[in-house]
Amino acid sequence: KNCGHTIAPLQSAASFATPILLYTVSGSRFSVIVDAGSTGSRVYVYEKLSDVDMAGSRGAKHGPGLAQLVGASRETLAAYLRPLVDFAADRVPEAEWTRTPLRLYATAGMRLADAAAARRLYDDCFAVLSGGAFTVDRRDLRTISGEDEAFFAGLAANYAMGTVDAARKFQERQSFDLVFGALDLGGASTQIAAP
Repeated sequence: KNCGHTIAPLQSAASFATPILLYTVSGSRFSVIVDAGSTGSRVYVYEKLSDVDMAGSRGAKHGPGLAQLVGASRETLAAYLRPLVDFAADRVPEAEWTRTPLRLYATAGMRLADAAAARRLYDDCFAVLSGGAFTVDRRDLRTISGEDEAFFAGLAANYAMGTVDAARKFQERQSFDLVFGALDLGGASTQIAAP
């Protein structure tokens, strides 16, 4: 139990937010990731249970996609981000908030946006989020490449299948021949990760 919520072990490769993002130098055992997809955003809260295990919880999809908010006011962005941050705050103990990193990684919808407009949107998201509960680094609010998205999907699939642990190390009982690929069908793009 954590803050009154049961956190089940992460068992699905469906989440974009992957184990590689959990381990930070923040000093917190928690990590908050906002997956800003083309049709909506979802928040993931991860808890490091040990060097090789973690648990996670996923919030409901919150639409529209972040790209639809290019040019929106900070007040509109705050209203959009509030339910995502509130979900995370309910799952991370308050004593951990200031040490817990929050990252927002956008995918294909934002890859289609004008670069200057995207930069302004992320600057405004930073202004909104940096006054909140969690630690936010402006460099962690960005659009990731399709290659990164595919890598993260492949890593998540291999974690879910037990091929790698939360520290991204191959399990001793596994061989490299048992590495899994992943197919991620998003709202505006598709990524394939093949071993």
